[in-house]
Amino acid sequence: TIPKKGEPSPAEPNPSSPASAVKPGTMDKDSAVGEEASKEVVKLTAELKEARQSLKVTQRTLKETSEQLEAAISERDAANDQLSDQKKNETSAASYATPSKAKGSSRNESIREIVTSLSSADDILSDSGHLYPAVVNGSSSVGVDAASAAKVVALENKVKELSTEVETLRSSMKNAAAEVNRKNEEIESTLEELVDALEENEKLRERIRDTADIDEDTIRYIIKNVSSYSGQNLLESEFEEESVDASSVGTSDEETDDATKQQNEQLCIFASAMFCTGKFLVDCGRFEESITCFETVLEARRELFGWDDPLVGDALHMEGFVRSKMGDYDRALMLLWDALRIRKISSDPLKIAATLRLLADLHFSKEENMHSALFYEECARHLKEHDIHDPHLPLVLIDLARTKDRLGEYQGSMNFFEEALSLYEHSLDYDDDRIASLQYEMGVLAFQMGERERGEECFRQFIRIRKAKGSKMDEGVANALFVLGSLHWACKRKDLAQDCWVEALDIFKALGRKDDPYVKSLKEKIERARRRPIGRLFRGS
Repeated sequence: TIPKKGEPSPAEPNPSSPASAVKPGTMDKDSAVGEEASKEVVKLTAELKEARQSLKVTQRTLKETSEQLEAAISERDAANDQLSDQKKNETSAASYATPSKAKGSSRNESIREIVTSLSSADDILSDSGHLYPAVVNGSSSVGVDAASAAKVVALENKVKELSTEVETLRSSMKNAAAEVNRKNEEIESTLEELVDALEENEKLRERIRDTADIDEDTIRYIIKNVSSYSGQNLLESEFEEESVDASSVGTSDEETDDATKQQNEQLCIFASAMFCTGKFLVDCGRFEESITCFETVLEARRELFGWDDPLVGDALHMEGFVRSKMGDYDRALMLLWDALRIRKISSDPLKIAATLRLLADLHFSKEENMHSALFYEECARHLKEHDIHDPHLPLVLIDLARTKDRLGEYQGSMNFFEEALSLYEHSLDYDDDRIASLQYEMGVLAFQMGERERGEECFRQFIRIRKAKGSKMDEGVANALFVLGSLHWACKRKDLAQDCWVEALDIFKALGRKDDPYVKSLKEKIERARRRPIGRLFRGS
């Protein structure tokens, strides 16, 4: 549900639980370890994904290159076979065309054939002007041989290049696979660290759950010691100064500086412990007792860091918050203005917004609505500049809408409600209770503005969400049904009005409010809706 006025402001840490008083810093340390391990796992997972993608690309490239290599080898082998066939053909043709001594012929016959062929060569050349076919075929065979040889050489070079590329890709794939294995091992190691950190956190939670809460006597003892701390500290300081003056002859400046530094460190630790104690008391609702803690913290931090340190601003903010809860508005206003001044010096938008919201809540409690609206608007502006999706922004916008409603600026109020609803719809589930509560407030405002249809739709959304959450016996649902029934009655939809009123009455009865005057009025409305008009009685209907 929507927080009421005076709840802890945005960007301010929640008050400490007894767990932090039992073992301060341990949970934060283990949580930091777990968070660091989680970030490392995310980083390693991204790197592993990238390494696997690179490995896939290398494997795909290797496959394509291997296919190209096989095709080149096949083409080269085919060219070699073709070249070998050509050489065989040329050899057989040359042996067939060469004159030789045939079997069974005499030496004179062979010489005669040679002379005859030589004597007729000039006649053939003079008639045709061309070489013998055998000569032409021989010259073309030489050209074919050269081209085939060149093709074979080119294919051999291509095979060598592809082989080199395949070897390179195989080496790259091997390296990528090794990188993937290494990333897997790193992720497993980091996950083991994360699991160990989570187990340690669970053990600490169990120990904290088994630790008893601080009782009232212990709290009173803390407050008593805190109250007397300042006086004791001053007396001890004066005594130490006198002792130092008495023995200052043999004391060096370095020893004095070390002692002062150590004393300041102890005072700083004490102030932090008191700050946590004060927040714990606030969480327990012990506002008056927490004042002493924050006053002590403020005094110690001003002594250590000066008047404009951010830690001083934190102490002022918390004391102002407590005093506003106690109704001491004037003192709270002075403290919060000083805290706002310091936080604006450090330019921390979240802390500035937190103090602005406290100032707005304070003026809202005093019914100073104009001032409240101004501070809420300034707070919303700082949150939007820092992060439009800040979870505190919808709450500030809702408070601003309520303030505008008080001022009678209904349209402005509805605009801020709608802006908050838009942020909720982008960040929350569709059936979140915060959306339901906001729909209810918007429905009430819509009826005030005379927008019946819009108010009816908002109430129906509110009822739908509450029923979906299993909250059928809900007083808010009963109130919404009562208003819807009245709306149907005004619009002459008596059957619908009766249904809504009957359901609302059942819820009120289940809640044990049978004798409530409001319930009696509801019963009268139902009886009136059940009465039939006189005209229907005469018609016999």
